[in-house]
Amino acid sequence: TGLGMTEVSNCMNCSGGYGGRHCDTCTFSQFGTSCSQNCTSYGTCSGHGRCKLDLGICDCINGWSGAACSVQVKSCTFDADCGNGNRSICSAGQCQCRSGWTSAN
Repeated sequence: TGLGMTEVSNCMNCSGGYGGRHCDTCTFSQFGTSCSQNCTSYGTCSGHGRCKLDLGICDCINGWSGAACSVQVKSCTFDADCGNGNRSICSAGQCQCRSGWTSAN
């Protein structure tokens, strides 16, 4: 099976981000539907993280979040530093939305 030519159970010339013995798994740096995504799909993690090649996702540095590490997280010491009334809390030095609330970013 898969998207390539097989010869004695060894896949030769897999295409479209596929790999493995039968061209039926994503290659090392690809993930997602049809193995079509990788960290470079996110613009190299927006310069605020590094690519986890084994998973094909961005690992954001402190202060950044989101799939592409493009959402800046506000730093804090106390819940009051986060503002937003009582909708945010300070957790591990970063503002996070309380349960039931989401960020506009």
